[in-house]
Amino acid sequence: MRGARARGIPQETSKEIFRQISSFAGYAFCKAHSASFALESFESAYWKAHYPAEFMAAVLSNGGGYYSQEEYLEEARRLGLEILPPCVNRSRLRHYGRGRELRIGLYQVKGLTQETAEAIITERPFRSLSGFIERTHVSTNEAENLIRCGAMRDFGRSRPELLWELKAIRGTEGGASCGDAPDLAAVIKQIPCLPDYDRAKSVALERETLGLAVTAHPLAMFDEEIECATAGRAITRSVDLARRTGRKVELLGWRVTLKGTKTMDKGEEMIFATFSDRFGRYEAVFFPDTYRRTARTLFRAKGPFIIKGRVESDLGAVNLTAEDILLVNGHPFRKRIDVDVME
Repeated sequence: MRGARARGIPQETSKEIFRQISSFAGYAFCKAHSASFALESFESAYWKAHYPAEFMAAVLSNGGGYYSQEEYLEEARRLGLEILPPCVNRSRLRHYGRGRELRIGLYQVKGLTQETAEAIITERPFRSLSGFIERTHVSTNEAENLIRCGAMRDFGRSRPELLWELKAIRGTEGGASCGDAPDLAAVIKQIPCLPDYDRAKSVALERETLGLAVTAHPLAMFDEEIECATAGRAITRSVDLARRTGRKVELLGWRVTLKGTKTMDKGEEMIFATFSDRFGRYEAVFFPDTYRRTARTLFRAKGPFIIKGRVESDLGAVNLTAEDILLVNGHPFRKRIDVDVME
């Protein structure tokens, strides 16, 4: 300011210049940095447009980015890619994309050691659970997670049947060490035919063992509850928000990210939230009054939520000014699978 005054620049002009410099310093790039980001943005857009499966597999293998891995997987689903679960006979160590398919890698399976994952790659193909265990020396916990996430579907049995078979195999191993091993084949024959898990439980198990919802959007865990909670409500899809500008709407939402900030005038807390439904991702702004009323609900779980608000558009960017948020109550089974703990 002293330098500007010495050069005869009016005080109001120098104040405005300093204000702009100060604001720019909050998030500024030098030209070299800007050019690098421009190039990377172009390259990313090219790969996503022309090689979506390979690109999304690379993003997932990198652990995600601004959003969680799960949201990038939802983006892959929205691109029309077929999401395939881990498979002991087909998966690579990392995620793999080709054509219109994206296969989840073995490294995504929680509790699976690098040694076991590499042994699976080396020893395959496998035709039975007993042969798999014999050749990989997998631990019981690792085998359970591989079964529950759907990585052993090639063996032609449902996941409940495979879990019973695993129990039988471990039981005969214990008997063998005591010199009194039962006949494994006879024990396996006694396992009844059991149906596989429904979609809601499959998604819940995938999120527990992989940290990702492979079969469907995470909201699928609560299909029954959502159907009851939305009966008689006009629920707007995220992809239809632009056509509802200026109107009050209600949307389903699964919480993706939260970013807190404070108002410039009074320094009151507010929050920017990103939600997704089965059709896309959208932004919602919780101004101070609304945030104070809804914070307890917003942080209670990832969802599912019903978010009420008014659709706003600023230079073509559409978001929701939230007015209220409701947490859809979970079924007793889903309550035992604590969504927050899974994260």
